[in-house]
Amino acid sequence: MALLLAYVVHALRARITPVIDLRLFRIRSFSAASTLLFLLGGSLFGTMFLVPLYYQQSRGANVLHAGLLLAPRALGSALGLLFVGKLIDRTGAERSLTLTGMAMVTVGTIPYALAGPHTSQLLLGAALFVSGAGIGAVLMTAMTATYRELSAEQMAAATSASRIFQQVGGSFGTVVLAIILQHRLAATHEPSGAFHHAFAWALGLAVLALVPALLLARRKNPAPDRV
Repeated sequence: MALLLAYVVHALRARITPVIDLRLFRIRSFSAASTLLFLLGGSLFGTMFLVPLYYQQSRGANVLHAGLLLAPRALGSALGLLFVGKLIDRTGAERSLTLTGMAMVTVGTIPYALAGPHTSQLLLGAALFVSGAGIGAVLMTAMTATYRELSAEQMAAATSASRIFQQVGGSFGTVVLAIILQHRLAATHEPSGAFHHAFAWALGLAVLALVPALLLARRKNPAPDRV
């Protein structure tokens, strides 16, 4: 804690540009987007860690098969980025699209938190596709909404800081979910229940990310020209 406080004081006083410019947190949309990306990173990378293990330990899949079963999420993410980019240009509704994307991530995580040994593989694949599309949408819309409140000089620092928060959130989420999974496996020796518990925590991260998504700024409509 003392080291963190010392860094904050140094970063605020330094004349050179720090790795993370703490002054950016005075901007509400940047603070909201950074928190959102941290939580999204935790849910994203945490579930990427859990899903292959779930298929191997609960469904008896081999390593290659378990890896291939992640393909729907990658496809959904690519399509989400593609279509949301067009929707932003057309509507400018970044905040609404971010909330929709996070809702999709949440909905896509629910089947894994409730899955049983005989849950349809098609349903689980569709859930991964939906969550992937939501992730692709949020990654684009969250920072697009923030950039509207930043000056050109602030954008480079904001971009690097947002990536750092996403990566740190991913590491945090993976570690937390791994600890939870290991603890439940040691306590119950029953993989299905342990994975349900871990996925429930991943679902909690996704739900929690809806809060900062609500704090993103709405696009301001330009004032009509006076005749």
